[in-house]
Order: sequence, then structure tokens, then C-alpha cells
Amino acid sequence: MMSMIGKQEIIVKRIAGKCVDLLVAIMLMKIAYVVAIAYLLLCDGVSGGRGVGKRLLGLCVVSLKGGGSFTYASSVFRNTTVAAAFILWSIPIFGVFVSVSIILLEFVIMIGNEKKMRIGDMLARTKVLGA
Repeated sequence: MMSMIGKQEIIVKRIAGKCVDLLVAIMLMKIAYVVAIAYLLLCDGVSGGRGVGKRLLGLCVVSLKGGGSFTYASSVFRNTTVAAAFILWSIPIFGVFVSVSIILLEFVIMIGNEKKMRIGDMLARTKVLGA
């Protein structure tokens, strides 16, 4: 059963959860870069929309497509922008600028959106709720 949490609280939890997922990806880079990218793309498809960051912060991703279950394909769609920013970060100056711009744009859109959806949510037709 999903709980209703305040809009400000969910924004803070979402930002913190994404930071946790980025830290996990950075640690996975020690194994292989491709493993880190795969984690970022697929993390929300694990355990019914609850990757490491969301699980720690009590959040869950749900599909808006008729209440269907959250899939790995949905996870890839919703996390493409974050994975692209992660990949571009490795390009000196220009890549860092574009990465920061992508992440800031994601969060500005999420904060300004009444449903608190970021670009990835809109692409995958998903929403993050309190679990």
C-alpha cells in the first residue's frame, strides 16, 4: 500500500535517493563502467520499482499505464537522462557542463511540475510514491 507524503518531502527524498544510486554507480565503476551504467538504467526495475536509493528512503516507482507493474523497460526509459549525464561527466569541461545541465533540468522540471514528475517519469509514464 502506498502512502501519501508531502510534495516537498518527496522531492527531498527523490534527490537523496538519486544521490544514493549515483554513489552505488560510482562504486560499481570499480568493477566495470558498463556495470555502473547498467545499474543506473535498471535500478528501478529491481524489486518492483525500488532500487537501493528508493528502498532506503521509502519510495517506490509505479507505472501510470493502467496500473501495470513496473518493468525493466520502464526503468531504462525513466533513467536514460541520468545515465546520459553519468556518461557525459567523463568528458572534460563540455561533458561536465552538459551533465550538470541535464541533472539541473531534471530537478527544475520536477520541482515546477504539479505531479512532481521529472523528464524520465514523463518518458516512461511513471510516478514516485511513498512506499
